[in-house]
Amino acid sequence: MAQNLADGGKRQFILIQLEEAIDPKKNKSAYDFCKETLHSNAPNIFEITQERLKRAKAQLELEHPHHSSDLDFKVFSLHPVGPRLEDIEKCNGQALELHSYSPTSILNTWKVYDGKLLSQDFEMIQLGNYQGHYCQDKLYLIHAGFDSNALSTLLEKLDLDPHFKPSVVVVCGENFTSGMQRALYENLKNLRNQKSLEVKTLIRYMNARL
Repeated sequence: MAQNLADGGKRQFILIQLEEAIDPKKNKSAYDFCKETLHSNAPNIFEITQERLKRAKAQLELEHPHHSSDLDFKVFSLHPVGPRLEDIEKCNGQALELHSYSPTSILNTWKVYDGKLLSQDFEMIQLGNYQGHYCQDKLYLIHAGFDSNALSTLLEKLDLDPHFKPSVVVVCGENFTSGMQRALYENLKNLRNQKSLEVKTLIRYMNARL
């Protein structure tokens, strides 16, 4: 950050920090800092890392009041990628452990898992009343509410929009009925379009862990 201010550079960096809980018996000062200064309910190392970045930015802005560099940062939360549909089918009814993740966390996790950069933004794709997220060659459908109208709009967009060329549609299985999963799979499998696109369907289960 300081070097960017010094020479006008546009360097970017990634800090990776686990949300490791702070044991008050082993590190009372850090624990008290999170509780009393950051008003944390569950003090962890990540909160200290984030606060350091905020204070570094504030100090640099104080020292360079007329700077034009971008000193902001983004926080991304990633989680283990859940099993695919074929893995679920192999568990033969084995009980699944359920977890709850935010839509943003799911999108960022899958984006990185699929080889995209954290800094790459999603393009919002409106499919009737449903919203998908498009990143390079993949369309992510993670929300509930995907219906026949959304499917028809998707097929039309695949056919007519010259800039819309996903090779894979990634679906959050928890939010799609089995019937809609099948309808999406069959329609994409038998897709006929002016761009000669071949689009695969990939069902993922973020909240299930074998």
